Amino acid sequence: MNHYYLGEAFGLSMFPLIKSKDRLYVEKPKFNKIHIGDIIVYYNHRKLISHRVIWKNSQHYIVKGDNNYFIDPPVTHSQILGKLNYIENRQYHIRLNSYKASVIKYCFLLYSLIPYVSFKIIIKIFRGRKFIVKLISKQNYVQVK
Repeated sequence: MNHYYLGEAFGLSMFPLIKSKDRLYVEKPKFNKIHIGDIIVYYNHRKLISHRVIWKNSQHYIVKGDNNYFIDPPVTHSQILGKLNYIENRQYHIRLNSYKASVIKYCFLLYSLIPYVSFKIIIKIFRGRKFIVKLISKQNYVQVK
């Protein structure tokens, strides 16, 4: 067994795959063994966070919770405690390095990216549009006599 017990999950940022009280097991991988779609556990301001890698380059990982609208600040390899490879609770056990799990991970990756990409598209459409400024100014404009 190449993984070790990390602790219990808390929060909803990775729901429905990870729920509060799920037991998480991680492994410490090399830089080239973390791929887009994998879930990493990393330190951020003295907290451990488990989020999905949505992009990586030679220096940083871009990660996001599946249920979050926004991405997290870039993560360096030194912040990473490990790569999640096993989830366990009373009803089921999920081994994330199996073939079925690798197919499902890309479904969750798409699920995770939809709100973020939708938000970016909406911002690009409406950025610089004069009618939004007019709409906002009409709603906030109160005439004083």
